Amino acid sequence: MMARNRLRVVTIAVAGFAMLVFTSPAPAETKEPAPRRQARQPSAGAQKTPAAPAQKSRPTATTSARAVIKKGDRLLAASRFYEAIRCYEQVASSIPKTDRLGSHVLSNLAVAQLSLGRDEDAAESMKKLSETYPQVRSLQKARLDALFETFKHASEHTDRAAKLLADGDSRGAIAEYEEAVEHMPYNAEFRSLLALAYRARYAKTRDAVAWRKAKQQFDLVKQLDPDEYEAVKADAVKP
Repeated sequence: MMARNRLRVVTIAVAGFAMLVFTSPAPAETKEPAPRRQARQPSAGAQKTPAAPAQKSRPTATTSARAVIKKGDRLLAASRFYEAIRCYEQVASSIPKTDRLGSHVLSNLAVAQLSLGRDEDAAESMKKLSETYPQVRSLQKARLDALFETFKHASEHTDRAAKLLADGDSRGAIAEYEEAVEHMPYNAEFRSLLALAYRARYAKTRDAVAWRKAKQQFDLVKQLDPDEYEAVKADAVKP
Protein backbone atom coordinates (compact mmCIF):
# COMPACT_ATOMS: atom_id res chain seq x y z
CA MET A 1 0.00 0.00 0.00
CA MET A 2 2.93 2.32 0.72
CA ALA A 3 4.23 1.76 -2.80
CA ARG A 4 1.11 3.36 -4.21
CA ASN A 5 1.56 6.52 -2.17
CA ARG A 6 3.46 9.37 -3.82
CA LEU A 7 6.55 10.32 -1.83
CA ARG A 8 7.41 13.80 -0.61
CA VAL A 9 10.96 15.04 -0.34
CA VAL A 10 11.77 16.87 2.90
CA THR A 11 15.13 18.48 3.56
CA ILE A 12 16.33 18.37 7.17
CA ALA A 13 19.47 20.20 8.28
CA VAL A 14 21.57 18.17 10.71
CA ALA A 15 24.93 19.39 11.98
CA GLY A 16 25.47 21.45 8.89
CA PHE A 17 24.54 18.65 6.46
CA ALA A 18 21.38 18.24 4.53
CA MET A 19 19.52 14.91 4.58
CA LEU A 20 16.78 13.92 2.19
CA VAL A 21 13.89 12.17 3.90
CA PHE A 22 11.15 10.55 1.89
CA THR A 23 7.78 10.62 3.54
CA SER A 24 4.29 9.87 2.38
CA PRO A 25 1.94 12.79 1.99
CA ALA A 26 -0.50 13.51 4.74
CA PRO A 27 -4.09 12.74 3.80
CA ALA A 28 -5.94 15.82 2.61
CA GLU A 29 -8.57 17.15 4.93
CA THR A 30 -12.09 16.98 3.66
CA LYS A 31 -13.89 20.29 4.20
CA GLU A 32 -17.63 20.46 4.34
CA PRO A 33 -19.11 23.14 2.09
CA ALA A 34 -20.16 26.29 3.94
CA PRO A 35 -23.90 26.71 4.11
CA ARG A 36 -25.23 29.09 1.44
CA ARG A 37 -26.35 32.38 2.91
CA GLN A 38 -29.78 33.45 1.91
CA ALA A 39 -30.29 36.99 0.61
CA ARG A 40 -31.66 39.23 3.25
CA GLN A 41 -35.12 40.43 2.35
CA PRO A 42 -35.92 44.04 3.25
CA SER A 43 -38.73 44.49 5.65
CA ALA A 44 -41.96 46.01 4.42
CA GLY A 45 -41.42 49.25 6.34
CA ALA A 46 -37.77 49.73 5.39
CA GLN A 47 -36.95 52.74 3.23
CA LYS A 48 -34.12 53.02 0.75
CA THR A 49 -31.50 55.66 1.44
CA PRO A 50 -31.70 58.20 -1.39
CA ALA A 51 -28.57 58.54 -3.50
CA ALA A 52 -26.58 61.72 -3.12
CA PRO A 53 -27.33 64.18 -5.92
CA ALA A 54 -24.67 64.30 -8.61
CA GLN A 55 -22.63 67.47 -8.65
CA LYS A 56 -23.19 69.61 -11.69
CA SER A 57 -20.10 69.99 -13.84
CA ARG A 58 -19.26 73.35 -15.29
CA PRO A 59 -20.32 73.42 -18.96
CA THR A 60 -17.44 73.60 -21.41
CA ALA A 61 -16.97 73.78 -25.14
CA THR A 62 -17.67 70.58 -27.04
CA THR A 63 -14.94 68.49 -28.60
CA SER A 64 -15.95 69.56 -32.09
CA ALA A 65 -15.85 73.24 -31.07
CA ARG A 66 -12.37 72.79 -29.64
CA ALA A 67 -11.23 71.25 -32.91
CA VAL A 68 -12.52 74.30 -34.81
CA ILE A 69 -10.73 76.62 -32.38
CA LYS A 70 -7.44 74.78 -32.86
CA LYS A 71 -7.87 75.11 -36.60
CA GLY A 72 -8.49 78.83 -36.18
CA ASP A 73 -5.35 79.15 -34.07
CA ARG A 74 -3.27 77.45 -36.77
CA LEU A 75 -4.70 79.75 -39.43
CA LEU A 76 -4.08 82.81 -37.26
CA ALA A 77 -0.45 81.75 -36.73
CA ALA A 78 -0.10 81.41 -40.50
CA SER A 79 -1.54 84.94 -41.00
CA ARG A 80 -4.55 83.51 -42.81
CA PHE A 81 -6.83 85.91 -41.03
CA TYR A 82 -9.93 85.62 -43.20
CA GLU A 83 -10.16 81.87 -42.62
CA ALA A 84 -9.29 82.22 -38.93
CA ILE A 85 -12.16 84.69 -38.49
CA ARG A 86 -14.59 82.23 -40.02
CA CYS A 87 -13.47 79.52 -37.58
CA TYR A 88 -13.77 81.73 -34.51
CA GLU A 89 -17.12 83.17 -35.56
CA GLN A 90 -18.43 79.64 -36.09
CA VAL A 91 -17.96 78.69 -32.43
CA ALA A 92 -17.94 82.00 -30.52
CA SER A 93 -21.64 81.95 -29.66
CA SER A 94 -21.68 78.25 -28.68
CA ILE A 95 -19.04 78.46 -25.93
CA PRO A 96 -20.56 78.73 -22.42
CA LYS A 97 -19.68 81.93 -20.61
CA THR A 98 -18.26 79.85 -17.75
CA ASP A 99 -15.63 78.37 -20.05
CA ARG A 100 -12.60 80.65 -20.18
CA LEU A 101 -11.82 79.30 -23.62
CA GLY A 102 -14.32 81.92 -24.77
CA SER A 103 -11.88 84.70 -23.87
CA HIS A 104 -9.26 83.01 -26.02
CA VAL A 105 -11.64 82.91 -28.97
CA LEU A 106 -12.76 86.54 -28.65
CA SER A 107 -9.25 87.92 -28.25
CA ASN A 108 -7.92 85.94 -31.21
CA LEU A 109 -10.97 86.93 -33.24
CA ALA A 110 -10.26 90.59 -32.51
CA VAL A 111 -6.60 90.12 -33.53
CA ALA A 112 -7.62 88.51 -36.84
CA GLN A 113 -10.26 91.15 -37.56
CA LEU A 114 -7.97 94.08 -36.86
CA SER A 115 -5.08 92.55 -38.80
CA LEU A 116 -7.36 92.26 -41.80
CA GLY A 117 -8.59 95.84 -41.45
CA ARG A 118 -11.97 95.18 -39.88
CA ASP A 119 -11.46 97.66 -37.07
CA GLU A 120 -15.17 98.08 -36.23
CA ASP A 121 -15.65 94.32 -35.93
CA ALA A 122 -12.51 94.09 -33.80
CA ALA A 123 -13.79 96.82 -31.48
CA GLU A 124 -17.05 94.89 -31.05
CA SER A 125 -15.17 91.70 -30.22
CA MET A 126 -13.07 93.61 -27.68
CA LYS A 127 -16.22 95.01 -26.09
CA LYS A 128 -17.69 91.51 -25.72
CA LEU A 129 -14.40 90.29 -24.29
CA SER A 130 -14.37 93.02 -21.62
CA GLU A 131 -18.03 92.53 -20.70
CA THR A 132 -18.05 88.72 -20.62
CA TYR A 133 -14.57 88.11 -19.21
CA PRO A 134 -13.66 91.21 -17.15
CA GLN A 135 -10.91 89.21 -15.41
CA VAL A 136 -8.91 88.82 -18.62
CA ARG A 137 -5.63 90.65 -18.31
CA SER A 138 -1.98 90.64 -19.27
CA LEU A 139 -0.90 88.91 -22.47
CA GLN A 140 -4.16 88.88 -24.41
CA LYS A 141 -5.00 92.49 -23.61
CA ALA A 142 -1.44 93.69 -24.14
CA ARG A 143 -1.31 92.06 -27.54
CA LEU A 144 -4.54 93.69 -28.62
CA ASP A 145 -3.54 97.10 -27.26
CA ALA A 146 -0.27 96.95 -29.20
CA LEU A 147 -2.10 95.97 -32.37
CA PHE A 148 -4.58 98.82 -31.97
CA GLU A 149 -1.68 101.25 -31.58
CA THR A 150 -0.14 99.96 -34.81
CA PHE A 151 -3.49 100.33 -36.56
CA LYS A 152 -3.90 103.85 -35.23
CA HIS A 153 -0.47 104.84 -36.49
CA ALA A 154 -1.13 103.29 -39.93
CA SER A 155 -4.50 105.07 -40.12
CA GLU A 156 -2.76 108.42 -39.77
CA HIS A 157 -1.01 107.68 -43.07
CA THR A 158 -4.27 106.72 -44.80
CA ASP A 159 -5.91 109.93 -43.57
CA ARG A 160 -3.12 112.02 -45.08
CA ALA A 161 -3.27 109.94 -48.27
CA ALA A 162 -7.00 110.61 -48.69
CA LYS A 163 -6.42 114.36 -48.47
CA LEU A 164 -3.58 114.22 -50.98
CA LEU A 165 -5.64 112.15 -53.39
CA ALA A 166 -8.53 114.61 -53.10
CA ASP A 167 -6.10 117.37 -54.04
CA GLY A 168 -5.01 115.45 -57.12
CA ASP A 169 -1.65 114.37 -55.73
CA SER A 170 -1.80 110.68 -56.55
CA ARG A 171 1.97 110.25 -56.16
CA GLY A 172 1.92 111.63 -52.60
CA ALA A 173 -1.19 109.56 -51.76
CA ILE A 174 0.51 106.39 -53.00
CA ALA A 175 3.53 107.06 -50.78
CA GLU A 176 1.28 107.46 -47.70
CA TYR A 177 -0.72 104.33 -48.47
CA GLU A 178 2.53 102.40 -48.94
CA GLU A 179 3.55 103.48 -45.44
CA ALA A 180 0.25 102.25 -44.03
CA VAL A 181 0.60 98.88 -45.76
CA GLU A 182 4.15 98.55 -44.45
CA HIS A 183 2.82 98.84 -40.89
CA MET A 184 -0.04 96.39 -41.50
CA PRO A 185 0.74 94.23 -44.56
CA TYR A 186 -2.33 92.00 -44.16
CA ASN A 187 -4.80 94.86 -43.94
CA ALA A 188 -7.01 94.29 -46.97
CA GLU A 189 -8.70 97.69 -46.65
CA PHE A 190 -5.37 99.54 -46.77
CA ARG A 191 -4.37 97.55 -49.85
CA SER A 192 -7.70 98.39 -51.49
CA LEU A 193 -6.99 102.09 -50.94
CA LEU A 194 -3.49 101.67 -52.35
CA ALA A 195 -4.87 99.87 -55.41
CA LEU A 196 -7.38 102.67 -56.00
CA ALA A 197 -4.62 105.28 -55.69
CA TYR A 198 -2.56 103.47 -58.33
CA ARG A 199 -5.65 103.24 -60.50
CA ALA A 200 -6.22 106.99 -60.13
CA ARG A 201 -2.63 107.64 -61.16
CA TYR A 202 -3.05 105.42 -64.23
CA ALA A 203 -6.24 107.25 -65.18
CA LYS A 204 -4.35 110.54 -64.98
CA THR A 205 -1.03 109.57 -66.58
CA ARG A 206 -1.72 106.35 -68.49
CA ASP A 207 1.37 104.97 -66.83
CA ALA A 208 1.44 101.21 -67.47
CA VAL A 209 3.51 100.63 -64.33
CA ALA A 210 0.82 102.30 -62.22
CA TRP A 211 -1.85 99.99 -63.59
CA ARG A 212 0.33 96.91 -63.10
CA LYS A 213 0.81 97.82 -59.45
CA ALA A 214 -2.89 98.54 -59.07
CA LYS A 215 -3.67 95.09 -60.45
CA GLN A 216 -1.17 93.49 -58.04
CA GLN A 217 -2.85 95.16 -55.09
CA PHE A 218 -6.34 94.16 -56.22
CA ASP A 219 -5.16 90.54 -56.52
CA LEU A 220 -3.71 90.67 -53.00
CA VAL A 221 -6.97 92.03 -51.65
CA LYS A 222 -8.81 89.13 -53.25
CA GLN A 223 -6.47 86.66 -51.56
CA LEU A 224 -6.55 88.32 -48.16
CA ASP A 225 -10.24 89.12 -47.84
CA PRO A 226 -12.76 88.03 -50.52
CA ASP A 227 -15.43 90.15 -48.84
CA GLU A 228 -13.34 93.31 -49.19
CA TYR A 229 -12.60 92.44 -52.79
CA GLU A 230 -16.31 92.20 -53.55
CA ALA A 231 -16.65 95.78 -52.34
CA VAL A 232 -14.01 97.08 -54.77
CA LYS A 233 -14.34 94.57 -57.60
CA ALA A 234 -16.12 97.06 -59.86
CA ASP A 235 -13.04 99.30 -59.74
CA ALA A 236 -10.58 96.48 -60.40
CA VAL A 237 -10.67 97.21 -64.15
CA LYS A 238 -8.85 99.77 -66.25
CA PRO A 239 -10.60 103.15 -66.28
